[in-house]
Amino acid sequence: MMGYNITSKSQMAKNSLLLYIRTFITIIISIYASRITLLKLGEDDFGIFTAVGGIAIIFGFLGSSFFSATQRYLTMAIVSNKPDEYKKVFTTTIQCYIVLSLLVLIFGETVGLYIVNYILNFSPDKTIAANIVYQFSLITLVLGLTNLPYKASIIAHEKYSYYAYIDVIIKILRLLILFLLFLAPNQKLILYSGLYTLVSLFNNIIDKIYCYFRFPECRFIKVWDKQMFLEITKFSTYSIFQKSAETVSNQGNNILINVFGGIIASASFGLANQVWGTLISFFMNVQTAFSPQITKSYGAGDLKRFNNLILNSCKISSYLVIFLSIPLIVNMPLVMSIWLTDVPQYATDFCLIVVFSAFIGALSNPLSTAIIAVGKIKRYQIITSLFYFISLPISYLLLDYGIALIAVFVVRIFCQVVAMIYSGLYLARLTPFESKHYFFDCCLSSLSLIIGIVIPRFIQLNIHINEYLIAIISSLIGEILFISIIFKFGLSTIQRTRIKLFILSKLK
Repeated sequence: MMGYNITSKSQMAKNSLLLYIRTFITIIISIYASRITLLKLGEDDFGIFTAVGGIAIIFGFLGSSFFSATQRYLTMAIVSNKPDEYKKVFTTTIQCYIVLSLLVLIFGETVGLYIVNYILNFSPDKTIAANIVYQFSLITLVLGLTNLPYKASIIAHEKYSYYAYIDVIIKILRLLILFLLFLAPNQKLILYSGLYTLVSLFNNIIDKIYCYFRFPECRFIKVWDKQMFLEITKFSTYSIFQKSAETVSNQGNNILINVFGGIIASASFGLANQVWGTLISFFMNVQTAFSPQITKSYGAGDLKRFNNLILNSCKISSYLVIFLSIPLIVNMPLVMSIWLTDVPQYATDFCLIVVFSAFIGALSNPLSTAIIAVGKIKRYQIITSLFYFISLPISYLLLDYGIALIAVFVVRIFCQVVAMIYSGLYLARLTPFESKHYFFDCCLSSLSLIIGIVIPRFIQLNIHINEYLIAIISSLIGEILFISIIFKFGLSTIQRTRIKLFILSKLK
């Protein structure tokens, strides 16, 4: 259905709940898959897969940059209620991604190959395997790029049931391929990479089939709109600055950790990224449900709702991350020993600190969505990009000076905080955004996280009983403290009253 439709709070809640169920299932699968992957491949091969695959991901920032623009223009086309306009935008974005894929292949087969063969640190007898894995990673990346217009259409139309189901299926398939590695006992890394690419191809085909039959306006038509192509490209070019900065910062840190710490450190970095990605997926469920409505509200001129959606998205996302983070941070060594049979060096410390990075992301991502909806992104993207770009040379200097590897994460978090503060102030200049309200929520969330960690840790250090029992007790205390603070200071009087009435109705 085309046109501006206000999704009710109850429907948005249902969308979020559906995505949470999907995330809960995929997280269980991912946690188990991480354990099996490490066991099946071993630390060395897992480290190579992480480091080499990360090089291909570096070039993927182009796709994520265009994805923001694609989703914005498709959503605005829905608001306009003009199916022909949607078809033109959809076709133009596909043309953009075809050009983008060619650029990725050119850079990937030149700069990327050089990094794999002359910069990364791995055993010489793994050179052939590393290069084959890299080629599979590039193919997977290109498949993902050409599929982004279809994923953007699914989200713009808010069809989250399909989005949830297909994601669970893909995660299950990626788990099942681990049990096929016995077919090539001496080339497990290569077989795993090849099967991983086949699963991506399956995902690509299924999304296209769904969009073709579900959305009549998702059609590639014979049209070349040079002005629209240049407009989307120009809009995306500004996004490239930020996405490239984020990707280069993250994967650049991956390379630095590999160079200064070796393959085992790369394996630890890969595990930390999985923890980070798990937490990100939780709050992105909320933001995925809110994002189209934020864009549609701004496009329809409903600025009050636009402002409320941003604040609520930030609140709910950060509260969710805190709720999940408290037991993780308080009990990280125990969690790691349960999760992994053999915990790699650095893994516990890396996984611990990325939790804070995910927390900052939960607070800042809705601001980026809102600024993109407004469309005035040139200054914003350039300045925030500088914050991320500068983190890489700082991390290099610290590691070269002899500082511990964990310094790269500390630098990244600091840059995230600076970028978040700037984003809030910039959005307040563009729209009637309540920045003071936003920063109060940020401080409140941070305070509740600190209290929810410090007091339980103090209890753990001073009460010596069974480690599992104290882990449960300290986690419960941390969660109770967090919920109490948020209920008292983070909710409005109306929201508190509604919660009380809901609880009382269930107790009757």
